[in-house]
Amino acid sequence: MNYETRINNYLSGGMSSAEKDKFVQELNSNEDLQEVFFEVLTPAYAEQYLRNSIRAKIKPASTKISRYYPVVAASIVLILALSFFIGSHSFSPKYDINYFVEYPVPGKIRGEETNKRPEAFRYFEERNYEKAYAAFMKLEETAQTNLYRGICLLHFTEKNKQKSAIPYFLKVLHSGTNLDETAQWFLAIAYFQTGAKAKAKDLLLKISNDNTHYNHNKATEFLKIYY
Repeated sequence: MNYETRINNYLSGGMSSAEKDKFVQELNSNEDLQEVFFEVLTPAYAEQYLRNSIRAKIKPASTKISRYYPVVAASIVLILALSFFIGSHSFSPKYDINYFVEYPVPGKIRGEETNKRPEAFRYFEERNYEKAYAAFMKLEETAQTNLYRGICLLHFTEKNKQKSAIPYFLKVLHSGTNLDETAQWFLAIAYFQTGAKAKAKDLLLKISNDNTHYNHNKATEFLKIYY
């Protein structure tokens, strides 16, 4: 198994605890693996890894800090450099599931002026998904509100909440609207997040093989990263 495949398995949770421990030990000593690791990572993940690495090295005992000072100092320099890069570039981390569940807030709701959008959309735009979900539940049930209800639930950390998103996407798929492709995409993500990875893969393969699907490239990218 090559370095990149092992790194992707590590980041996507495809390793057992023992395999993770072995990988981290090798990462700390294998310079070739380190080089590929930081080439594969987005800056956001690199920063997170470095921070965790620093904490792990200074945690054993304060008397040992001086022993690790060169490593800690070098890591801090890298973090500062990465923070500057992150601050000056706009992007979503490609190895973070949130990169795949981003969805725009419509600029205008039918029958409403842009600045008079229902509060559900304002909460959604602010990424306050708990309040957004509650607000969407107060709106009339339509394909659009069901779609946003489901997307909000995907941003919850509880698996039962994420699983509750699936019926909403299935309703949208059978609504006969132009939101079928969108619902199909988020249904695949919902399956993946709740452990139904075979179902997710089937849908993602279908999307990646459809050159007309709006998320054709993202599906291909998702499959490459997580499967």
